[in-house]
Amino acid sequence: MPYSLSGTGVHAIAGGTGWLEIHVTTLPPVPGVGRANPANYYEVGLLRLGDGTGFWPAQPLDAEHQVVGCPTGTTQLGYALFSGTVIEVTEVAGQNPFSGPAGSAGATGATGATGATGPAGATGPAGATGATGPAGATGATGATGATGATGPAGAGVTAQIAQLGADVVVTLVNTYYDGPSLSLSAGTYFVIGVVSLDRPARQPRQQRLDAGGAEDRLTCLT
Repeated sequence: MPYSLSGTGVHAIAGGTGWLEIHVTTLPPVPGVGRANPANYYEVGLLRLGDGTGFWPAQPLDAEHQVVGCPTGTTQLGYALFSGTVIEVTEVAGQNPFSGPAGSAGATGATGATGATGPAGATGPAGATGATGPAGATGATGATGATGATGPAGAGVTAQIAQLGADVVVTLVNTYYDGPSLSLSAGTYFVIGVVSLDRPARQPRQQRLDAGGAEDRLTCLT
């Protein structure tokens, strides 16, 4: 948007402005006039462009309609307008029309020295637990252990014997005769009995009692 300036001062310019279109709306009463076409003027005013750190050389305002190129980075317009001069300024974005084309790229500079090694980074979080590996091979059989101590001796075996004090005379058939007897307490026993039979003029005959019952029968020969 155009704006008007008069007197002296500094006006801010928007970033990215490529040039200024300046129109003189009021000339001094008696300006100096040159021989250019369109006519050039003297002692109308001076303009200086700046970038915030300083200003470039002054440019004379010498035409009623003038274009002023802005170097890259221009942010200020300094002005001094003489003898009642008034100008209208329009900022135009773009590239300075008076700047030349971009130059070719310069030669690549030498590689800089390697910077110092930075500090070690923080330790990262622990990774997930890996899968369980396969079972190892079965180990060798261990050595045979020492022989254990001998156990206590078992209980002793007690033998009991009962026998007749004299022969028993068998005179009747189908009759039981008492033999020797043992009195045993409750328990488990191995019992053996032997009976000897005899009659006159014959050899004695022995028969073993092994029926396992309470009584055993004998056959007597005549």
